Amino acid sequence: MTVTVKKAAVKADVKPKAKIGDVARAAIMDGKTNEQALAEVLKKFPGANTKISSINWYRTELRNDGKKVPTLAKKATAPKLVKKAAPKAPVKVAPKAPAKAPTKSAPKAPAKPVAPAPKAPVAPKAPAKSSKLDDSEGGFD
Repeated sequence: MTVTVKKAAVKADVKPKAKIGDVARAAIMDGKTNEQALAEVLKKFPGANTKISSINWYRTELRNDGKKVPTLAKKATAPKLVKKAAPKAPVKVAPKAPAKAPTKSAPKAPAKPVAPAPKAPVAPKAPAKSSKLDDSEGGFD
């Protein structure tokens, strides 16, 4: 007697394996903070090398895909108590030392004016040549 098992029936019973990205996206869409989403990923995948930056990347990816991503959940904190500031003690400032009187030094001699150096004689310039041709210089007829 031979037993045949349909492959389609076997595949229907097997759940697809969850991936890190799927867990992270689900946690983000549930409104968890990046830290909470990371904790959930590491709980399901203890050997994962996932960091906060990875969770932030998934959050940005969801926003870029047009999904309405819940804003980061705020950490629950106790209400802050307002403390009255204690009166400030007067600050003691050390007295400043008196400014030093300028010391007298010998007066400097006035600077002697420096005469400009004599200019070298300039040779007279030769008369400029005319660019027009004269008939007397052997030009064309």
